[in-house]
Amino acid sequence: VPVVANDLEVLREVLRADDGPCALFVDANDTASFAAAVHRLLPWGVLGFVINVLTGIVFFVTVPDQYTQNIALEYKIALTMIAGANVLYFTVFDEAWAIESGGDAPATGKFMAGLTILLWIGIIWLGRMMPFIGGSF
Repeated sequence: VPVVANDLEVLREVLRADDGPCALFVDANDTASFAAAVHRLLPWGVLGFVINVLTGIVFFVTVPDQYTQNIALEYKIALTMIAGANVLYFTVFDEAWAIESGGDAPATGKFMAGLTILLWIGIIWLGRMMPFIGGSF
């Protein structure tokens, strides 16, 4: 599991497997190395997103009747599409990665980071609430 962790000794012990680290350790205060580490893990995030979409399609195809009548699924799909487009901001534009050490993030970067968190909270919540909102189960 790819993880970016602050370089603390206790985390090195906890995130250890087979006598080696199972996480990418960086100093979070060094924004350049932290940005490079996160940027290296972005392909893993995109892969996880693709796997989630594919497994969601499999769930839908197996029992489509319980999903087609559920408004929560429509909202969840819309939020997932927006979240997928949101990932492009961090992969295409370099302004989020070009912050100097101790520098302040641009307003658009802060907005997109907050939007990312809100989108994923909404996606997870709608997924968990589908039986209750749509009454399809």
